Amino acid sequence: MSLLAICIPTYNRKEFLEECIQSIIDQIFSCNLFEQVQICISDNNSNDGTDEMVAKYISNEKLDIIYSKNSENLGPDLNYLKAISISNAQYCWYMGSDDVIAANALTNLLKEIQTKKDTVYLFNRVECDINMNRIKDSQWFSADEKSYMLYDDTDCEAYFNGCNSLGAVFSFLSTIVFNKQEWDKVKIDNSYIGTAYPHVFVLFKMLLQKGNSIKFIKSTILPVLCRGGNDFFGSRGVVKRFEIDLNGYEKIAYDMFANNERLQNSFLRIMTREHKITKLFTIRNNLSKHSWKIMANRLRKFHFNNTQLSCLTLVPDRVFHLIYKILATIR
Repeated sequence: MSLLAICIPTYNRKEFLEECIQSIIDQIFSCNLFEQVQICISDNNSNDGTDEMVAKYISNEKLDIIYSKNSENLGPDLNYLKAISISNAQYCWYMGSDDVIAANALTNLLKEIQTKKDTVYLFNRVECDINMNRIKDSQWFSADEKSYMLYDDTDCEAYFNGCNSLGAVFSFLSTIVFNKQEWDKVKIDNSYIGTAYPHVFVLFKMLLQKGNSIKFIKSTILPVLCRGGNDFFGSRGVVKRFEIDLNGYEKIAYDMFANNERLQNSFLRIMTREHKITKLFTIRNNLSKHSWKIMANRLRKFHFNNTQLSCLTLVPDRVFHLIYKILATIR
């Protein structure tokens, strides 16, 4: 059994996927990791030649590659889950099919998980443009780098208060590593299918079980290069993409922390650190005043600044669009 499976859900991303696979294989060969690393690819019925491209890698008998092509497109959520289900390693590393791992990432991660101390590992990412030009390094977590037991209220609150981004609570696939045996113990709640975040449900169910722990690795020893400008969930516009976050994480908050208002509020406040005032300006610019009022009332549940929300509500549409256009020119 391999120590680590890199699990890649994909759909019609042949060229990007090839870059991703190559970045992994280069490190497997250079560091002689054939016995330790498995690659699992769940193809959501691509029609761009993905299967033929992957076949050339499978033909190399040194590599442990599991490739599964769905007979029909299952939608992204079920394919996320399928990518994990086909693996048989001790740990799984979720990987977006358009991302690549940086130099030494595999060896550094293997050293970390060989201790088998924590159930889930998280780390930051390097944000890039569509052509993989580096933009910035993310900083998703500001609390101490240590193991947190989320089933303990004090530890859980400390972890949530240290989250600067939804990335620290599993919103980005390519930065999540977890124990496969613990994952398999969780029965999926089908109400999360279609939210884009069924994996977040599973990870929280794991971590709320006594004995399991999470460690956020804040150092840069585990960089993954994440391609921007290619968000599948952003194809329906900025408001719909924003609502995916609101819907998914509101559901997690009320499902997981229904009996603990303090933890629930601490969790909900992470949204305000993910989406700053500049994002609210963009959302307001894409909504009518009436629709924004409805949105603003919802955002108050997440503890967004009430004064800011009210000010954005008071401005008439025509005036706001003009202000937004002027600000965009200045930026």
